[in-house]
Amino acid sequence: MSFIRRLAYVIFGTVANSVHALIYLRIGEGLFAMSAEGGAYEGPFSSMASMAQNFWLLAIIVIQIGLLAYLIYGGVREERARGVVPR
Repeated sequence: MSFIRRLAYVIFGTVANSVHALIYLRIGEGLFAMSAEGGAYEGPFSSMASMAQNFWLLAIIVIQIGLLAYLIYGGVREERARGVVPR
């Protein structure tokens, strides 16, 4: 796969990840604020709400790091594949 194609995947993935982050900021923050009273989670699902909030933020970061790693490592993988000569 050429560099331009990998770059297009990363650009589209970054746009999708940005939409994911905007959804979190517009909807997720409001939902997590509604589940909190007095600044602390209360109720039977309080631990899950806290975990979901942390996971959502972590997912945004990990997806973006994965996209950039794919952009960088994809070329190295292609070059290594070309260097291997079957016997």
